[in-house]
Amino acid sequence: MFAVTAAVSVAQLVHPSVFHALHRDPAGLAAGQWWRAVTWMFVQDGWLAGTVFNLAILAVVGSAFERVFGSARWLPTYFVVGLIAQIPGFFWNPYGAGNSVPVAVLFGALVDLLIVGPRWFGARIPAAVRIWAVIVPVLAAVDTVLRDNHGIAVLLGMLVGLAMLWRRRGAGAEGR
Repeated sequence: MFAVTAAVSVAQLVHPSVFHALHRDPAGLAAGQWWRAVTWMFVQDGWLAGTVFNLAILAVVGSAFERVFGSARWLPTYFVVGLIAQIPGFFWNPYGAGNSVPVAVLFGALVDLLIVGPRWFGARIPAAVRIWAVIVPVLAAVDTVLRDNHGIAVLLGMLVGLAMLWRRRGAGAEGR
């Protein structure tokens, strides 16, 4: 995903028409440009700065998610939940692009480790780090109220992550 997003984002920097053909555009979608339902996550409306920042975050958060939840869950979480989280974006901020929304979904799932990890898996997480288990959902809720779909992406990611961790916990109990 990193390589594809990087390649398309670099292509848009060289040829801005790539951005205009792929970004989130409800009018284009309504006119039959069905690809816009997905392609917005491969171009960046932050151009060079957005490309560098989003790819760096994708590398860190994506790698951590894959280590915790496995590669089989990575793509479905990134795409399916990322697309669901993007739906408000078509109404709140109709024209835009970037992979930050699906990355926010992955991040939200990882936040669950701070909440349930110590109790369910005996993980040792310092108290100074666990405070983020309270701060992140509050900030995500505020972000959602302010009509930024990154907040809803984090909250949806937390729901999906909790479900995956719950399943893992149940599977671990059966294996004992």
